[in-house]
Amino acid sequence: MKSLLPVIMLAMLFCMPSGAMAADYDLLVNGAGLGTVTFSGGDPGQVPVPVRPVLEALGWQVGFDNQSKTVLLGRGTVFIKLPLHQRRFEINGRATAMRFPAVAENNKSYVPLAFFQRAAICRVNWDGQSQALDFNDK
Repeated sequence: MKSLLPVIMLAMLFCMPSGAMAADYDLLVNGAGLGTVTFSGGDPGQVPVPVRPVLEALGWQVGFDNQSKTVLLGRGTVFIKLPLHQRRFEINGRATAMRFPAVAENNKSYVPLAFFQRAAICRVNWDGQSQALDFNDK
C-alpha cells in the first residue's frame, strides 16, 4: 500500500481544478449586440463582464485612474469607484463588498456579473440557448 501513495497523490494533483476559468459568450445591451467576450482568467463561478463597452452603451462615463488602478464610473448623480483586485467598490463614497474582485486582462477591466446587481445598474438576462448576456436598463 505504501508504494501506491505517491501515485495517488500525483493523480490528485492533476485532477484538482486550476482555479482559472474561461468564458466565451455574446454580449448585448438592450438587445443590441456588442460582440463576443472571451476571458481566460478569474475564479471558478465568476462570470467576467468587460466594464467599458457595457457601461458606455448604458450611458455611463467610464474612466481609469492608473495610479490607484481604479475604474471610475459616473452617471447623473451616481459615482462609483471600483479598485482592481479588491473585493469591494464604492457608490457615492459608501463601500459595498463583492464576492469576486474586478480584474484586468489585455488592458481591459472586467467586473463579476454580480456587480451589476449589487450596484443596481441594470437588469441582466441570460439566454442559455444562444449563450448571450443581455444588459437591459429599459
